Amino acid sequence: MGKFNSLTRYDLQQAITNNQVLILQIISIAMFAGPGVFFLLIYIINSNKQPLIGESSISETTQILIYAAIALSFVMYGVFLVFPKIFLSASALKSRLNILPEELPNSVKADLLIGIDRTLMIIRFAMLEGIALFASVVLFVEVSNSPMQISGDLWYLATPSLILLAYILYNFPSKENILKRIENEILAKIKNQ
Repeated sequence: MGKFNSLTRYDLQQAITNNQVLILQIISIAMFAGPGVFFLLIYIINSNKQPLIGESSISETTQILIYAAIALSFVMYGVFLVFPKIFLSASALKSRLNILPEELPNSVKADLLIGIDRTLMIIRFAMLEGIALFASVVLFVEVSNSPMQISGDLWYLATPSLILLAYILYNFPSKENILKRIENEILAKIKNQ
C-alpha cells in the first residue's frame, strides 16, 4: 500500500489532537466504570453481612454460572488475542484502505489510521469488559442471595475485572501510546504489503 509510504511520524503526531486523546481516556475510564462500580457494590454488600463460619454452600445455579464464566473467560481471552490479527490482517486492511484515492493529504491518511486504532482499542476494551461484567454479575447474584459473607473462592470471579483494570492502566491512552500502536500495529503492516 504505497499510499501510506509518504506518511511520517510527524504527520501522525500532528493528527493526534489532545481532544482525541481525552476522548480515548474517557472511553478507557468508562470501560472500567461498570465492572468497577459493580465490584465496589459487591464488596460493600458482602462486608455488611455476618462472617461465614464453617463450609459455604453455593447454589447449583451459581455453580453453573461460575463454570460459564470460566468458559466464557477462556473464549473471550482467546478472541482478545486473535481478533487484532484478523482485524489488522493484510486482506482486512487492504479492503479498508484500497478504496481510497491515490493522492490523499497525509493529514487525512493519519486520521484514517487513528480511526482504525480507536476502533481496535474500543473493541479490545469491550471484549475484556464483557467478561468482567459477566463475572461481576455472577458474584453479585451469590452475594445478594447468601445470608452470610461469601467464601474466598468466589472472589476469583473478580479476576476478569482486575485483568481489565491492569490492561487499561497499561494501555491508558496518551499521545505517545497511540502513536506507538499506530506505528507498530497498523502502519508497519501497511508498509510491509
